Amino acid sequence: MIGNANENPLLDTSIYEVELDEGEVKAFSASIIAEHIGSQVDNEGYTDCTLTEIIDHKQDSSPVTEDDAFVTMPNGQKKPRMTTKGWQLCCQWNDGSTSRHSLKDLKESHLLQVAEHAVNNLPLLGGQRKHSKLKIESSAR
Repeated sequence: MIGNANENPLLDTSIYEVELDEGEVKAFSASIIAEHIGSQVDNEGYTDCTLTEIIDHKQDSSPVTEDDAFVTMPNGQKKPRMTTKGWQLCCQWNDGSTSRHSLKDLKESHLLQVAEHAVNNLPLLGGQRKHSKLKIESSAR
């Protein structure tokens, strides 16, 4: 650090070396850094990120155990358990950043985007795909 730090931003002459995403190192004054951070939040200190699209999905290393894979119906028939466990979705935000989130959380906050990604990107069997599209179209109205 070069310069003198001060609680009052107008008197702070600090210069910091900052490593950028590309690996390049540049020097920025504390006031420029503070201005940049301030430009990314509203008057109450909140950021405004909007989901642009879900760009990828993957299953992580926490698969459903064999004991939990099926549910026994009242008639004794075993059916595969419908679960979101272990699925991660990669989201692209309006600021250009990306982040991974669990399907469990995203289906609560961004249901239509999750459903659209599933219909367009996940292999479903025959009639299930048609039924999924119908459900999305009717829920979007």
